[in-house]
Amino acid sequence: MTNLEDQTEFRPSQNSECSAAIDVQFRVETGGRPGDDRGLWHCVDPNYSNGKCGKATVTIWPDVIDAEAAPGDYELNLRKTACHEVGHTVNQKHHAPPYDDCMVSGNVGSGHQKYNQDHRNFINGIYL
Repeated sequence: MTNLEDQTEFRPSQNSECSAAIDVQFRVETGGRPGDDRGLWHCVDPNYSNGKCGKATVTIWPDVIDAEAAPGDYELNLRKTACHEVGHTVNQKHHAPPYDDCMVSGNVGSGHQKYNQDHRNFINGIYL
């Protein structure tokens, strides 16, 4: 992911596939599994020699997020899920609380919409 911050496009319409200017393409669908799936990522341009993903798709299931989020926390959990799945595209793994970032699995209340400094250092070490 050459320039994740500059290249990732967040827009309401869906392109049929990733282009040269897009690192992550988001898809919104129904059909996730409550208690398990809120989102899913898939690398569409893997580099097996270095373990990096060049381009990815991220699928989000807002119906599951809406059903599981506490009242008033839908948008927070939607952003957290997007951050979480993009984190997987750059080799981030799940972890348990008390870490205050988006790679924590499950429903969150607040503060989990970013990567912690350890994650940022790891990502920058691989991709910069």
